[in-house]
Amino acid sequence: MIEIKELEFSDATLRLLWEKMEEKNSFSVFQSFSWHKNWFEKIASKDKYLKTIIKVAFIDNVAVAIFPLILKTKYFNTIIEFFGQDQFDYKTPIFDKNINIFEVWQKINESLPKHDVKYLDKIPSHISGCSNPFASLNFSKSLQESFQIDLPSNIENLSFISKSSKSQTLRRRRRIAERGELKFIICDSSKDYKKIIAETFEQKEHRYIETGVRNILAKDDVKNFYESLYLSDLGKIKIHLSYLSLNNEILATHLGFIYDDTFYWIFPSFKRSNFDKYSPGRILLYELIIHSIECGLKKFDFTVGSEDFKKKWSNNSTNLITYYDYNSFKGFIFCKTLRVINFIKNHQRLRLFIMNINKKIRFIR
Repeated sequence: MIEIKELEFSDATLRLLWEKMEEKNSFSVFQSFSWHKNWFEKIASKDKYLKTIIKVAFIDNVAVAIFPLILKTKYFNTIIEFFGQDQFDYKTPIFDKNINIFEVWQKINESLPKHDVKYLDKIPSHISGCSNPFASLNFSKSLQESFQIDLPSNIENLSFISKSSKSQTLRRRRRIAERGELKFIICDSSKDYKKIIAETFEQKEHRYIETGVRNILAKDDVKNFYESLYLSDLGKIKIHLSYLSLNNEILATHLGFIYDDTFYWIFPSFKRSNFDKYSPGRILLYELIIHSIECGLKKFDFTVGSEDFKKKWSNNSTNLITYYDYNSFKGFIFCKTLRVINFIKNHQRLRLFIMNINKKIRFIR
């Protein structure tokens, strides 16, 4: 018999159950207890329009699944989502691989508060190389892709990068190095982290304005979330902030994570300068891949986004599935609107067209 309980982060039991499930099963950094708790403390708990709902399923008094959900109101709809918003690139429940996840989800669904829409996005079709059964739910859905590199055991075997791409990157690195002292640096102190994360924000926000993309750093709570990562209790998650500089000028930065045997490529930025023709962001990416191999990691995960360079530099991919379900007419309208938005996001030409219009509108303002 399946029993559903609702727990909170203040319950010490939740951490014990969650971390035990992490040990038994393979998940990404975005399913870890530490990542969820940090997001809850820094962002969710400070949002008065958002309520957290953590449902735990038990079979014979043994915890078998955890569904970290939020309830929020948007455009006159009450919406059920997974935890995370923009700070989670993969979203899926934490569950024992031996259970019938469909039966558990049915019980979870019955226990949820009244709502208009269920919007469950960024659900990976595979987790650590294994099929994710939760990704097969029978809702209306749309697809994205994420790309990964199954890393070789040594840097001599970079067959996943085409010869032309590799030689072009190395040539650009050599030429920019001729202009002065080129450094690839990994931050190893809170002082360095604070300095470089501020530079990352500046580069990123300038890029948002330049391209017309929504600024996810507009809220102070989101900035604080990233600023405080270095000193946060994140368990076995290792924060990795790095940068590429020329003559002490920071040209590109990257904030990522190492979790288990995987490097997560999350938050890249670059500075507009006279050195753009050398693609410093691409050089930094190459350095991070080499660094990951030298550290003995097994996978380099580009996470969400289907940009062309990710396809060219990867040898594996995962579908990211978005599910829509509605319980009211206004929920139906909301879901149809979301499908159109996601259709635009997933088609590069349409997305660029909309971004250019948005950029012109901002310029006029």
